[in-house]
Amino acid sequence: MSEPKLRPKLETYLIVTIITVLIWFYAESENVKPYSPFPLNVQFVATAGQDLLIAPARPQQVWLTVRCATSQYAALEQLAEGGPIELVVSEIPDNPEQIVVLSKKRLDETRLGELGLTIVDVQPPTINVRVERLEPVVIPIAPDSIVPDDIQLATPPTIDPPTATMVLPASVAGDLGDVALEARIDANRLARLDENVPHELTVPIGVPQRLRERLRGINAPITPSTARVTITIRKQTDQYQHNSVPILLLAPWAELQRFDVTLKDNARVLREAVELSGPSDVIEQIKRGELKVIAELRLTADDLESSITSKPLRFNVPTGVRVESAIPRLSFTISPRSTAPAATP
Repeated sequence: MSEPKLRPKLETYLIVTIITVLIWFYAESENVKPYSPFPLNVQFVATAGQDLLIAPARPQQVWLTVRCATSQYAALEQLAEGGPIELVVSEIPDNPEQIVVLSKKRLDETRLGELGLTIVDVQPPTINVRVERLEPVVIPIAPDSIVPDDIQLATPPTIDPPTATMVLPASVAGDLGDVALEARIDANRLARLDENVPHELTVPIGVPQRLRERLRGINAPITPSTARVTITIRKQTDQYQHNSVPILLLAPWAELQRFDVTLKDNARVLREAVELSGPSDVIEQIKRGELKVIAELRLTADDLESSITSKPLRFNVPTGVRVESAIPRLSFTISPRSTAPAATP
């Protein structure tokens, strides 16, 4: 086709294209309108390379009023479905509590700015955010946290490793005091352990109550999360053969002024050994003489008047101690005291 004939056709195509584009722009401009309210999730994130505590950690919902074309609104809906819009925050030394203003400029710096829409309003206009530097801190694990106070160990426990590392907000890390982590054995697991036998267990490392209160709502990981603990539980109960239990006579005082009670062979200590059982620490105190076991012969007024000749003993033992042997019956004699004759005037 010759050039003179092609030129008019090219000019016609160009004119049609320009007119089509102008019509599209006109239609889009006529289609621009406000949309409100539009729910959008925003999430605060740290500047690249910073390890920060940011609270709230979860996405926060805000409501937008925007002015845009239908196609832009569809793009906004698609963007919102893809996850929260990230807002970058940085640490401000000595001022962890920040008020973030959700301005049009700030939102335009996010993926919203790529849509070309106009942000008319944001509700709420501000969000309170805590931004604080996180620091790793090495904390000891308390050996006395392994078992409850009422469980006695035969030897001091060992913990491997003896410390763990927590990542804490700077304000907490700088003011820990003498806090120590815990490595407590579950009570049900503890109940199944044999006594006087070493046990090596893997135990989760926990945070003590007073530190938990300061970290309320803050996720502070512990590394490692478990420790190897070796313990030997001391036998909780023990037996003891007591060979010198003293005998104590108990009777109404007035009646003892009228009667004499003579124990067989004038015994003041039981001849038979008495088998005792009870908590190991209490039995140990009995062995050392720090706690007493007494065999009581309790006689009533009727017993004395009837001149009985034997009666089972009753044992007075420390709390938790039991008498395992048969209760002995003690023999004795009861005799009235002679009354002195009245003096003759």
